Amino acid sequence: MLMIHYQTFELTQAFLSAPPDDTFILQLAPKEELQSSSLLSDPEALEHDYQLGLQTGFNLIQLYDKLNMEGRETA
Repeated sequence: MLMIHYQTFELTQAFLSAPPDDTFILQLAPKEELQSSSLLSDPEALEHDYQLGLQTGFNLIQLYDKLNMEGRETA
């Protein structure tokens, strides 16, 4: 299982470093440090990190909406 984890991680890093030409990647990261680790995390840490990621995504949507509305007002 550990070997599969490392292989998957390496494949993901390679994809993020050189995505296909028709792909736009926006990577979000919460300001707060995550509590979980890549292996053997307890359910509470996973839930905490899930909620943190969800809130980070909502914050991006709110910022996008705000900037979109400001752009419409100046146009």
